[in-house]
Amino acid sequence: MVGELELRGAETGAALKLDFDEEARQRYTRAFDEYSAAIQTLALRGGGRYAGISTAQSLESVIFGELIRVQGIA
Repeated sequence: MVGELELRGAETGAALKLDFDEEARQRYTRAFDEYSAAIQTLALRGGGRYAGISTAQSLESVIFGELIRVQGIA
């Protein structure tokens, strides 16, 4: 997303308004990808598994799709 955004805290309801331009979106995306890669590396190094899951996915598609695909559940 690009433009003016309003973020609202789930616990407090506090609002924060941001103006999100293309450069900020690209920096956020890079930082998120680096963070995800670090978590994946940590999980795999410890003998675990990793599945990147979008919050847009339904719980059912995660449980019966992604987690089975990466053998996260039997």
